[in-house]
Amino acid sequence: MLCVCNFAPKNVAGITSEVLVTGVYDDTNKVVLAGSDHPLPNGSLS
Repeated sequence: MLCVCNFAPKNVAGITSEVLVTGVYDDTNKVVLAGSDHPLPNGSLS
């Protein structure tokens, strides 16, 4: 899963969010979470 964690905290529906999870819609309008095909350690910058 590809996440961004350097954004300022934001209130979403009454809950403080500190991470942005990234994803896109596929051809059938289902959400597909972004990620990597290669194993990466947590916190990787690449």
